[in-house]
Amino acid sequence: MIVSRETEEKRIYTIDEVARELGVSKTTVSRAISGKGRISAETRARVKAFIETHNYRPNAVAKGLAQSKTYNIGLVLPSDYAVSDLPFFQKCMAGICEMAASQDYDVVLSLVTEQDVSHLKRILNNRKVDGVISTRTTVNDPVISLLREEGLPFAVIGCCDAREPIQVDSDHREACRELTSILLMKGIRRIGLVGGNSEHWVSKRRLQGYLDAHEELGIPVAQELVRMDQSGDLQVGKSVDELLELGVECIVSMDDALCRLVLLKLQELHVSIPEQVKVASFYNSTLLEQNLPPITSLEFDAKELGRTACKLLLERMAGQEVSNQLNLGYQVILRESTK
Repeated sequence: MIVSRETEEKRIYTIDEVARELGVSKTTVSRAISGKGRISAETRARVKAFIETHNYRPNAVAKGLAQSKTYNIGLVLPSDYAVSDLPFFQKCMAGICEMAASQDYDVVLSLVTEQDVSHLKRILNNRKVDGVISTRTTVNDPVISLLREEGLPFAVIGCCDAREPIQVDSDHREACRELTSILLMKGIRRIGLVGGNSEHWVSKRRLQGYLDAHEELGIPVAQELVRMDQSGDLQVGKSVDELLELGVECIVSMDDALCRLVLLKLQELHVSIPEQVKVASFYNSTLLEQNLPPITSLEFDAKELGRTACKLLLERMAGQEVSNQLNLGYQVILRESTK
């Protein structure tokens, strides 16, 4: 039988075949690949030369069994996210998958809610992952509680009270403080805030940034202008009505989805931006960039959040010392909506 060059190049060798071709044991091949164990430099060089020539890669399952690893990372996403949240989670996932793949890891997805983490629990019970990344944190977070009980290395994109996990986040508090300060220094005093779920850590940090700016500049916060736990067009629309009646000069939303609802209500009321009321968002999106007028907002790099969280988790899983908390940067984007 004649084997073509193309067939030979595409052939996938097993460790048994590598050992047989070189006339050595499987243990010797394994030691040469891992760099561990006592074998001669000449034998190690022969094995490496063969596997490079024939593009041999160790079987992931066998490799994992030998090292007591799965070569999988769990990625926890909230199954109850809004459609408007999808771009953020997609970018995070892209960064995580990119970094994981560079280290020969695969990503196992788990969807949870604040009431049901059974899918993640099943993955952990079946020992399917070596570490976990969670993409949303809440007060009394059931995901964090479960991971702490299991004692598995894990990272969160966000922040939490627990000390064990790696926490990688954008500096929401400082970013929101800076944007609010800019608005206050422009002479705008009655700044309404339309916020999301107050049980989410990101909402707490953004609110604190808004409050920090007022305190830093010695400007009292008008509490009646702060509306947290807003969701849906009816609730947000009612808040916009009330804020306008209270003489608000600017409405800042905690994210792009809430801002979009604010814009729709202002359009319905025929309120012009920025002539009658100014508008800003603590989170940017293409929707806000394309709005007329474009909306002043904060830019965060979601893909880099995912990449960094995965990188630090992989390093910790490899036994390296890594920082438990890391805040990434941001960009304030001033647009026509606050002129």
